[in-house]
Amino acid sequence: MVFELITIIFQTIWLTLNGMLTAVWNCLPEIIQLNKLLGYFTPPGIVGLYLGVPTVVITIAVFLFKKVVSTR
Repeated sequence: MVFELITIIFQTIWLTLNGMLTAVWNCLPEIIQLNKLLGYFTPPGIVGLYLGVPTVVITIAVFLFKKVVSTR
């Protein structure tokens, strides 16, 4: 009887974790899309969106501009 009780508890835990991980796995493309969208809410992201270029281009340009200004 104790063995059956432990088996039921472990099955319940396993199925719960399995269901939660399956839900996260199925929502992964939407999570990645939201992360990409949230990148536009930074100042370089807004400038990049306005100019129509990827955010990384603006980030690299700002980095290079800071390097040039700091060496003078």
